[in-house]
Amino acid sequence: MENTIYTSKPELKVSCAACNLSKLCVTNGLNHDELVDFEKIVSLSSRFEKDQALYRSGDSLKGIYAVRSGSFKGMVSDVDGNLHITGFYTPGDIIGFDGLGDQRYQCDIVAMDESRVCEMPIDRLDHLCEEFPALQYEMRSIGSRNQNSLQHLLMLVGKRPVEERLAVFLLNYVEKYRGRGLACDQFHLPMSRHEIANYLAMASETLSRQFKRFKKDGWIKMNNKYCTILNEAALKELAHYCGAGDGERLKAG
Repeated sequence: MENTIYTSKPELKVSCAACNLSKLCVTNGLNHDELVDFEKIVSLSSRFEKDQALYRSGDSLKGIYAVRSGSFKGMVSDVDGNLHITGFYTPGDIIGFDGLGDQRYQCDIVAMDESRVCEMPIDRLDHLCEEFPALQYEMRSIGSRNQNSLQHLLMLVGKRPVEERLAVFLLNYVEKYRGRGLACDQFHLPMSRHEIANYLAMASETLSRQFKRFKKDGWIKMNNKYCTILNEAALKELAHYCGAGDGERLKAG
């Protein structure tokens, strides 16, 4: 628990109206007056350093968080104490819905580099949801998408061949950047190769071989942690990828 950082003394207030990620946040759909009220409950956290935790599994629910900068990873432990990565979160992603069930977070959320989040205290957020139907709707929508993402992960690491897992992982990043209106031919992968391998349930050596294969075939180019997609169509054909949305991005069969 020593790495858990509770950001109870935020440095700055947030202007949701001026945020270029607002359409990805719970504020999507709020009118001007509702947005003004919403901004009163949101604060920008202090900086998280690499390997510092936003929260740990078992911690009491404090709030919902939107990644403002940097990146985080989600992790759970199995019965033997082995850590498994369940997700990667970059600017625009919402974290904390795993705590809504029994009021305790179900996973560890740890920074992968210097990061910040927008904090939304759960008690004040619940109150606004009662006042603003659009906010309640968006909360439910994001919660549903997060659940679909977990189901998608189970599909991905189940019986899929390792090359298909990596192809889908890269294509999902393409879609994520495309959905944010950013250039998607090249994107940053903030996580290590070991972390990607853990997430995709394969050995690091296996992941390395698959990256080499994709580069040799001319499908991707890697420059440190930057990946350039050179042949998106080939990756989609390999992965039976339909790009329909979280939980529906793999064609059946």
